[in-house]
Amino acid sequence: MIGLQRGKAGTRLVKGRPMVQGAALAMVFFIGAIAVAGIPPLSGAIGKALMLNAAEGTQRLWLWPLLLLTSLASLIALSRAGSTLFWRSQRGNISGSPLSHYQWFGVIWLLSAAPLLVALAGPVSSYTKPQLTN
Repeated sequence: MIGLQRGKAGTRLVKGRPMVQGAALAMVFFIGAIAVAGIPPLSGAIGKALMLNAAEGTQRLWLWPLLLLTSLASLIALSRAGSTLFWRSQRGNISGSPLSHYQWFGVIWLLSAAPLLVALAGPVSSYTKPQLTN
């Protein structure tokens, strides 16, 4: 969707012309970025908590800073990408055409799965645990 809105620049991390629906795409990108980075209250944080819960003894000592550093690195990378894609635009005519309602529905539906996974974290994690049989 971002590539369609940016015209010739596409999805490359270079300056492009202003987008038709730039503010809405920036908000969707922001929500997706914090979900991917594992920031609470979205589903990435639940995955990190489950990894810490599964670690034992000394594994927790090196796993905790590793998880924090990867979150920081992903936040830095995603914020730099977002600022290049949405706020560092060249002057000129607005590029791209408005996106269809189907495209917006698909993205909103996928992003709504992140808080839904948090709300259903117990049943989903118990479903994925291996069942031991005698």
